[in-house]
Amino acid sequence: MKTIEIIDPIENKGRNRKFIVDADPHNDDSFVYLGAVVRDENGSALRNATVNITATDETQNKIIESTGNQKKAVIDGAKVILPFYPYTYQFRTAGKHTITFECEGVTELVELSAEDTLN
Repeated sequence: MKTIEIIDPIENKGRNRKFIVDADPHNDDSFVYLGAVVRDENGSALRNATVNITATDETQNKIIESTGNQKKAVIDGAKVILPFYPYTYQFRTAGKHTITFECEGVTELVELSAEDTLN
């Protein structure tokens, strides 16, 4: 059975921070950058899968067929190049947002919240 792991490919652009709603495309706090690592039954990371991404803001749904994106990682003490499927989501409304990654019936999701900049 395949597995999906959601990662933060770039430090300070991922999940563990405060998000705000801001139309300014230069405000990093109104975006999150995620990656999905899809592994086969043997645990090998795949670069040729099809990943469907659905989000609270349906206009940002996306399908990724194969990937060339890579991240250096250390797995079990060994340095590896890890292929991942990249996704950037902009917070356009305040509240809870769910982003779901799906590949061949396997799903993994992340829930994040954004605050209104007027508060």
